[in-house]
Parts: sequence; C-alpha cells; structure tokens
Amino acid sequence: MYEKITLQEYLQMIATPKPTPGGGSVSAYAGALGSALGAMTSDIALKKVRNGSSDYRLIKQANKIFRKNYKLLLKLVQADSLAYDKVYQAHKLPHYILNRRDKINKALELASQPPYQVMQLCEQNIREIARIHKLVPSQILSDINVATLLTKSAYNGARLNVIINIESVSDKSITRKIEKSIESLEQSFADTSLWLDDWI
Repeated sequence: MYEKITLQEYLQMIATPKPTPGGGSVSAYAGALGSALGAMTSDIALKKVRNGSSDYRLIKQANKIFRKNYKLLLKLVQADSLAYDKVYQAHKLPHYILNRRDKINKALELASQPPYQVMQLCEQNIREIARIHKLVPSQILSDINVATLLTKSAYNGARLNVIINIESVSDKSITRKIEKSIESLEQSFADTSLWLDDWI
C-alpha cells in the first residue's frame, strides 16, 4: 500500500496519533532515499570515467547495489509498520489468555526483523558510498554526502527500533540472539561512517 500513496499521504499517516507508521518505517524510507541518491550519483559518475576501467567497474557495482537496495528498503517501509501492528494487537489481548506473554514476545521478535534488515542494507550502502566517494564529480559531492547522512540516520533509527523491541522481550534468550546478530554490523558501520565523516 505504501508504494502506491503519495509522499504527502505518507506524511499525513505519520502525523496521526497512531503507533504506525512510526520511527522504524521512517528509518526505512530515509534509507531508501539515501540509496536512491547513491544510484543517481553513481550514474552520473559513470559518465565521467572510462568504460571498462577499474573505476568504472567499481562505480557500476555500487550502482547495482544502490538500485537493488532502494527497492528493498521501500518494501521495508510498510513491512515495519505491519510487523509492529502485530505487537500492538498482541498487547491488546486479554490478560487471562495463558500464552499472552509468549505471543507478545514472538510479535516483538518478528518486529525487530524489518529494522534489522534496514541496518543490513544501510551497512551495505555505506560501504559502497565509501568506495566511490572519491570518484564522484565535485559538482555532486553534496548529493553523495546527503546520501551518507540519510544512510547514517536510517541505520541509527533502525538500530533504535531493534533495541526497543528486544528490550521489551521477556525471554532473554531471544534478546541475546538478536544482540549477537548485530554486533558485526555495528563495528563495520561505525568504522566506515567515521572515515566518511572526514569528507562531509
């Protein structure tokens, strides 16, 4: 549904006093915007280098990843909202239901998956941005830098949503499993982001 509405309609949905779409969905959209800007800047950069050169191949690969990822991130804009709707529904279950807590735990675990996927895709994008940053023409440096900022915001926003979901899970084995899965992402993203900070 989100893919078929206007930007204004999406903003109006965010502005309503409802839990979804919320920060997770917005983070995915920011990631999609950053990825689309990466696609645009890499397309322009391709025209400035020799076809078949090592630089061309590097930019071409980045362009392919950006284009794939902005489509995936756009799908996660809605997937995040749908997943959190199930958390909301689980919390509304009557307290006399015996497995109510298990249903809430499961819903929270599932709700952590869309923002975790946003983190993964943003980590891919930030690495590609770092690889081509020096190859982007000076006239569009501001565009690749905005792509960097959007990607960082999307990653950090998604990370916050993963954390808040798993902190509410009473089964700490689930929490530890998800925490372990994001450890390698954290270091890679932090290292690359720090390097790019010097160029913005």
